[in-house]
Amino acid sequence: MRPFPKHYSWKAPRGRCAAWRCKTPRSNQRRRQSRRGYAKRLCVFERLETRRVLTSFLVTTMSDVVDPDDELMSLREAIELANANPGADEVSFDEGLSGTILLGGTELQIVDSISIMGPGSNVITIDADHQSRIFSLKEDSQKAPLQILISGLSLDSGQAPEGGNGGAIYSRSAERLEITASEIRNSSADQAGGAIHAGSTILSVMNSRFSNNQADNGGAISSNSIVDLNGALIENNTAVSRGGAIDGSGGAELTLRETKLFNNTVTWQGGGGAVYLFGGSLQAIDSRFISNSTMGVGADGGAIYAISAELLIDRSEISHNEVTGFGGDGGGISAEFSEVVVVNSSIHDNVTSDTQVGGGGVYAERSTLMIGNTTIANNELFAPNRSSNAGGAGISGQGTDLTIWNSTITGNRSSNVVGGVYLRTLSSQNDLWPTRLAVHNSIIIANLDDSTAPDIWFPEVEAQDVDIRHSFIGSTAGNPSTRFCCGNNRTNIQWSEILIGNRNGPLLANNGGPTKTVALAPRSGAIDFGDDELFLGFSSTVSDQRGVGFDRFGDGNGDGFAIIDAGAVEASREGFALLEASIEPSFQLVTDPNIDTTASFSINAATEMVFNI
Repeated sequence: MRPFPKHYSWKAPRGRCAAWRCKTPRSNQRRRQSRRGYAKRLCVFERLETRRVLTSFLVTTMSDVVDPDDELMSLREAIELANANPGADEVSFDEGLSGTILLGGTELQIVDSISIMGPGSNVITIDADHQSRIFSLKEDSQKAPLQILISGLSLDSGQAPEGGNGGAIYSRSAERLEITASEIRNSSADQAGGAIHAGSTILSVMNSRFSNNQADNGGAISSNSIVDLNGALIENNTAVSRGGAIDGSGGAELTLRETKLFNNTVTWQGGGGAVYLFGGSLQAIDSRFISNSTMGVGADGGAIYAISAELLIDRSEISHNEVTGFGGDGGGISAEFSEVVVVNSSIHDNVTSDTQVGGGGVYAERSTLMIGNTTIANNELFAPNRSSNAGGAGISGQGTDLTIWNSTITGNRSSNVVGGVYLRTLSSQNDLWPTRLAVHNSIIIANLDDSTAPDIWFPEVEAQDVDIRHSFIGSTAGNPSTRFCCGNNRTNIQWSEILIGNRNGPLLANNGGPTKTVALAPRSGAIDFGDDELFLGFSSTVSDQRGVGFDRFGDGNGDGFAIIDAGAVEASREGFALLEASIEPSFQLVTDPNIDTTASFSINAATEMVFNI
């Protein structure tokens, strides 16, 4: 960037220099007494080696006007002055300003790098009243790449032009757009990005909220570049076709950290109630996908729909998402031609309500799916047409290489076949997609279906492609018994021998850590049952699903040997002893046949275990 000359001066319009810390050049010092008023409005930029002094423009009115004679500066005037001043500038707001800047029907165009620093999203709102966009970022080939920061503002009711993208903010090729401590709401676009269309722009969002935005694709955000969300809340956004919250169909690289996507919806065909990806990648770390949905015919992925993409879900929750349209699959996650890794996470209470194939929790087709240190519980699958292909309320895979280690899959329900894990081969024309199954140190138990294979079924998978070791399988019905006999497994057992629960089954609860788990029962056979060498760690800390503080390799039963447990949760000796000590049986034997003879035991005043006697 070319520096300003040593005594570059610019005569500012009246009333616009208060925040610029303007100085009078030494050559003008003799005239200071006689021209004091002029000196106040003489702004000087001095050379600092090869650096340029940042210019700051102070907004002093909430009106959207351009009037050089009113001794006030509006936001539109400040942006126009910054555009005319080469290089990065800053716009801030006069102390005490609050309320709404109502735009006059035209968007605010930014053609040069700028930081717009608001006092807080609850203090100042920029409202376009659905008459225009709010910001349009248009890169000038004669200037340096655009770097835009918008902080501490609310953007409300932006509207893209007919057939356009980006309801509140439109950027096609700016280098970087950063949104911090802000809110974008009630904005819409006919095409992509109800709140923001980022195009090839690197988008960074921190501690901000997107709500009630809508578009055809990407109810809140659309991008084909890098998107980094940290501490964001994306809720109540709607897309017609793809990505109720985020559409990354152009190969976007998405990273979500401590971000919550809640109640976002796709209303027609496409999918991805929260996130849609075609190509690209998604890393969701310490994040939540809750109550998102797809409603259209064949719309897959209540929370996430990925095609030819790479997914890493770590220390995250995917729950209460739903696929309601006919033929939709994957109430939580649906993936095709993708590589999916889910670790240290919980996928629970998702629903696929009218499926042709399956996957109440996860559906994978022609993909690699790895599930580790994870709980998959209480997902539901309904197949009203009773398609023979429909099954797998927990996990359903076709032509997929599936690896499960140190995970608990329980309490999932299917109205057709297989409540737990269902894996089938898949042929396409003359190509046979490889289907392999590995289950290590895991618990697949107490899943329900409407046939004879409630927990796991893989009828078409070749024997050499099945590897099940050191695991608990509640029911092996429907599968050749030879597939389970040689890996130190325990099969056809009651769930109450393994997991804590109540009269309704295994209990999904907060047992420590950021996500829900199902704890091991006192004296559970899963304690020290695993094989240490079968554990695949995906972090620097070797812990169970709950994370730091819950070490994996402990002596859970006090026999002097520290061996990994089966399932997503490791039992500690301290917790085991405390649990035993806290069991206080209280029951009454009765002989009346009309009275339910049930003994109820209270554990830690929080968990109810039920035994019939």
